[in-house]
Amino acid sequence: MRCLFWPLLLTLLLPNSAWAGVLRLADVTWFLTAGSSSTYYVHINNEQGVTDRLASWQLSLMIIPAGNATGVLQFDSADLPRQESENYLLYGDSGVLAGSPPSPIVVGPADTVLLGDWALFGFGNEVPSSEKALLKVDFSASEDTEGVFAIAAVPGDGADGSFWASFDTNDSTSMTRGFDGIPVDGVDPVVIGHITIVPVPEPHGFLLLLAVAATWGFGCRVGRNRG
Repeated sequence: MRCLFWPLLLTLLLPNSAWAGVLRLADVTWFLTAGSSSTYYVHINNEQGVTDRLASWQLSLMIIPAGNATGVLQFDSADLPRQESENYLLYGDSGVLAGSPPSPIVVGPADTVLLGDWALFGFGNEVPSSEKALLKVDFSASEDTEGVFAIAAVPGDGADGSFWASFDTNDSTSMTRGFDGIPVDGVDPVVIGHITIVPVPEPHGFLLLLAVAATWGFGCRVGRNRG
C-alpha cells in the first residue's frame, strides 16, 4: 500500500508549517449485534480561514480502550470515500481514486490503520469551514466488547505518522503540516473521536424478559382478583 504514494509524497516535502485543520471522527454509540458496524467517516474542516490547499494527506489511526472497556474492538476495513455523496475532499482529483484499486484498501481485523492519498491533476483543494471526509472505516468487535474506545491519530511526518501537505501554487513546492492539535513533531497519539459499545441481548434474551414480565403481570392480576 505505501508504495503507491509515499515515495512521491516524501520527495516533495519541505520543513514543517503549522495550520489548524481540524481532524475528527464523530463520537458515536454502537449497539453491538452480530457482524460489523456501520461505516464511520474521519472528517477535516478549516476553522481558521486559512486558504492553503490540501494536496496530499496521510492518516495513521489506532484504537485505545478507555477506562473499564472490555473485549476487543478493531478496524474491520478502511477506504477512501469513493462516491460523490460521501463528500471526499479530493473527490475528482485523487491519485488513488484515479487508479481504481480494489475496495476496501485495508482489510482487518487490525488495531491500526495507515492510509493516504494525493492530488493527481492539480494543487489539491482548499479545506472549507464545513466538514469534508478524508477516510471511512468499519469496525468489528468481539461478543464481549463493552465500554468506550478512543480513536487516536499518531502524530509525525514520517512513514507511520498523520500529516498533510500543501502546494504553493506560485512555485509548486510542498510543505508538510500537522492537523490541529496533532503536530508533526508530536509523540503521543491524539484522540479524535470515541466509539461507545453497548451490548444488545440476543433474541432469546428478549423472549425470556418478555416471559418473565408476562408471568409477573399475570400473577399480579390473579392476586388482585383474589383480594
